[in-house]
Amino acid sequence: MSRVFHDGGEAIYDHLFEHGDVFLPISDLWRKRLLDLGAPADRIAILRMGIPATSIPFKPRSHSKDEPYRFISVCRLVEKKGTEFTLRALALLRKNRPDLLWTLDIIGEGPLRHSLETLSGELGIDASVHFR
Repeated sequence: MSRVFHDGGEAIYDHLFEHGDVFLPISDLWRKRLLDLGAPADRIAILRMGIPATSIPFKPRSHSKDEPYRFISVCRLVEKKGTEFTLRALALLRKNRPDLLWTLDIIGEGPLRHSLETLSGELGIDASVHFR
């Protein structure tokens, strides 16, 4: 919503609010934002993302030094998702802990994919980073 709203102004969703059947924000914050923009309250239902972590019991695991830690990122490859900073952080990890094995799977598409692939090469971590 942020880019479209920024470019189109506050009235950009008026037609949608008039004709849309249901609006599904992910949080109370976004529900309030929709209300502030004029969405009808009776057609808003919060659809939370994720799972309640308390529903999954903690199980301690051991980790072998020969087994890489596996990181996974699932997102659109756009600036506001911060994938660049994930790559830079893992490059620092590689520099400070070269003994620590890890892999990163990046699952997603977007306009920054090529530049992020290039960055992982420039940072010297491209052998551990896999774009899916």
